[in-house]
Amino acid sequence: MSQIRAQIGVLKKAFTDEQSKNNELRDGLKEKDQSVRKLEQEVESLNFRNQQLAKRIGVLQEELSLINNVNHTTNKKSKNKHSTPTHNNSTDNSVDNNILDVLNMELKNKITENEKLHLKLNGIEMDYISRIDEMQKQLDLIKSETEFKQKSITESLDSRQAIINKLNAEKERLESKLQICQKESQEAKILAENL
Repeated sequence: MSQIRAQIGVLKKAFTDEQSKNNELRDGLKEKDQSVRKLEQEVESLNFRNQQLAKRIGVLQEELSLINNVNHTTNKKSKNKHSTPTHNNSTDNSVDNNILDVLNMELKNKITENEKLHLKLNGIEMDYISRIDEMQKQLDLIKSETEFKQKSITESLDSRQAIINKLNAEKERLESKLQICQKESQEAKILAENL
């Protein structure tokens, strides 16, 4: 019997140790899972940024190739100035027109975006001003209500204090009269006993 009890104690201890190890492993697994999720989010974010950068690099490379084409045609124009002037002029003009079109488009986009931002800012300012006005009106109303209530409380307190003062004076008068009556009553009693 004692051996069985000893074995049960050992098994209980082993069971609790195993449970605590399982809990620790579970907690560690949760932490690692959270870390993996964070890393996956960071990787997704980095992939998105890389795509954006790749697009931007593509745009910049196109702009650079346009500029290189302009420089190349300008150099050709200066070298072949006497051989084919009309052909170079038309090529230069088309490249210049393309660049101007791109720049004009970007400028228009920036102007439109700027106008939208100004409109949004004006809307926010108007909303802010109207909210401030509304809050100021509410504050003024609360102030006037508070002043009115304070005045009513003060008047009520003054009125009650006057009543209290009047009652105290009446009490003192009645107590004085009572003392006089008690004194006269005692004197009358003494006189009656002496007769």
